[in-house]
Amino acid sequence: MKRPTLILTVLSITCAATAATAIVTWQNHAAVAGNSSKAESNELPVLFDAPKFALIDQDGKPFTSDQLTGKVWVCDFFFTSCGMICPRLTAKLVDFQNRSKDLGTTIVSFSVDPDTDKPDVMKQYAERFKADPTRWRFLTGTKLQTWEVSKGMKLSVEEQPGSQVMHSNRFMLVDANGKVRGTYDTDDADFMDRLLADAARLK
Repeated sequence: MKRPTLILTVLSITCAATAATAIVTWQNHAAVAGNSSKAESNELPVLFDAPKFALIDQDGKPFTSDQLTGKVWVCDFFFTSCGMICPRLTAKLVDFQNRSKDLGTTIVSFSVDPDTDKPDVMKQYAERFKADPTRWRFLTGTKLQTWEVSKGMKLSVEEQPGSQVMHSNRFMLVDANGKVRGTYDTDDADFMDRLLADAARLK
């Protein structure tokens, strides 16, 4: 019997990030805490500490994790030259931005291709999607720096043959104390409603 070839097909697609890419590194945490929106208590579980970082934003200004202290924030991982999953993830964050105005939740997008994603490139990308610069930071640095943030979030990221980057399609919710409180598979039909509800609980 021949082995299924579906996985090889998926890996051949640039930026074909799926929930499966996050499961390997996430499963131990999910097994302990479960999805945050399904917690039996009224309080969201603390999953782990968000990683510390010192990067550069779309305006070319230094931006560190300390600047998020006291703020509830949502993050994802992307790169501007991606033509498939990344625009879809960014569009979903635009939806979150528009639906969470009363919450004031900060949004952070980390580039996993910082060699290409210089500040001016990210700024053009942000303007194309009408990202609110008062609430949304697009961050870059070195490959080691941004990939370490992804791994610190317990999300997989790797480079496939042909310089194709595989990264997670999950959004992460972090509280004002730098604790990760939720993980959201963007392929789930109801993830946005759960994310908005959980962000409101942390306000």
